[in-house]
Amino acid sequence: MKDRIYIQDWLEMKPYDKQKPTDLYYLKICNEIKEGLEEDPYLNYTLIELIGKKYVNSFICFIVSYFEDLISESGLWSAFIHAHKKLYGTFLPYYKPEEYYEDEINPEDIYFLTWYFVNSISDETYYGFNDESIFEISEFLFDYLDKYWEEAPENKELKKFYQIDEKEGDNIFRVKEFLLNIFTYSYLFYPDTGREIFNENQKIIKDYEFNEDLNENENHAQMLLFVSENTDSMVLIKASRLLSFFVRDWAAWILGENHPLHNSFLDMSPLVKGIFEYNGKSFDNYFIKHLSTGEEITVLKRKGGLRPELDEKYPYYYINLIRWNNKWRILGFPFGLKENEAKDLTNGKDEQYNKSVFDFLEKRKKRIEAENKRNYKIFLEFNNGEPIIFLPADEIDNFIDSFKEFAQNYKQGKVTKSKHFDFDKNATETGLVFFNPNYGIEVVVDHNAPFAVPHNPYFDEKNAEDDLFSLFSSQFASVELINYCLENSKEKLPFLEKPLWKEILGNADFLMRFWKKELYYAEERLVKFPL
Repeated sequence: MKDRIYIQDWLEMKPYDKQKPTDLYYLKICNEIKEGLEEDPYLNYTLIELIGKKYVNSFICFIVSYFEDLISESGLWSAFIHAHKKLYGTFLPYYKPEEYYEDEINPEDIYFLTWYFVNSISDETYYGFNDESIFEISEFLFDYLDKYWEEAPENKELKKFYQIDEKEGDNIFRVKEFLLNIFTYSYLFYPDTGREIFNENQKIIKDYEFNEDLNENENHAQMLLFVSENTDSMVLIKASRLLSFFVRDWAAWILGENHPLHNSFLDMSPLVKGIFEYNGKSFDNYFIKHLSTGEEITVLKRKGGLRPELDEKYPYYYINLIRWNNKWRILGFPFGLKENEAKDLTNGKDEQYNKSVFDFLEKRKKRIEAENKRNYKIFLEFNNGEPIIFLPADEIDNFIDSFKEFAQNYKQGKVTKSKHFDFDKNATETGLVFFNPNYGIEVVVDHNAPFAVPHNPYFDEKNAEDDLFSLFSSQFASVELINYCLENSKEKLPFLEKPLWKEILGNADFLMRFWKKELYYAEERLVKFPL
């Protein structure tokens, strides 16, 4: 065999380091598939064209791990198909077999997993669900797995890593470990969050290789600390390509509705990172106040005889917080700050982010929703009843400043006429301003072509298809903006009748979740131009 798959390749998608008794069995299947591919030059070339030679071994391990998941009932695949069914009424996107076996391998599972892996790895090309190459490779893989279905052994250890006992719910570090196993050490999220977290951590490690300001031990200790902090951050903030779920959502689905911690994970907060003023302590708690928003938080002390993380030594701390079981808890290592350090950091370029970190709290969400509804009505008043305007790119700031002035006057009861804008219809650099009713003003540059509405002088049928696909697959355009475009332009965009576009539109919500991840949700977006 030219390029054997080794045990370390297989263990990359496992939540443990030392091999289990069944691992060599599944590794054997991986290498049989690899050998079969190498004996079929066409299929081997096709797979390399789709994902590159670098990922061939990982892809094979990924597919065989799905097979192992079903045999061992570790619950990852089951969580996905049942969550998808609750959202869309079918077990899988696009693929709708007449008979689907929830606890067995299905050809359609392999079709979808191949599609998912390929499109997660590919940065430039989108491959449709109906792509012939995906079918050919998937059918080849299914034939190999199907012949082992009756005899494959259960990995009795695997499921333990994707479960948590009710009694462990009081241990935030055990809860975090469980979540890390899902997003960093599972096959299902390897092409997505697992790979992304690994790559970001490799950058941190590389940076510390060239840090000459610290001795070797200090360098290593700091590197481990930052890798740990980065992993926690990404796991607890990022959403997956699959269904745009956060790790807390997947934890709930994997455990199931009858598990005592199911609702605890659904109610778990996002990770909050920020600078807090230290305001004292009691026997069980610390009392802190978020510097940017003034939000007062009572934080549970860590148990187990650890020395206090916070005290009067520093007036401010940089802290990572999570709300779990209705109590705020500290994750990681708080960093003490002097007053001038805290205020310099708070007033920096990330101030708008700092002010939004608690926007998920119910009391804040209601206030933001009410304010957005009010501002939306004012925008319509200002913009001749339209929620969107198309204009030269260099006029965007001027338009927004004028709107802000109009809105302030409107709220003060001053009746003013909206300013007339006479834009250059032949401008080459153009953009749009859209008032998204769910979170505020949205600006997109160079994507006006697919908006076939009367007040868009930059509609361009020639470039509309590329621009619309870019809006769909990017993280700079909201779901609401894309829906506005489709609702108002669909009849005037003939390319939407192509088979690939029918496929995209037929699975539009799933695909927007896949491409936009956490930015699928309005509350995860910042209002760039607050009023």
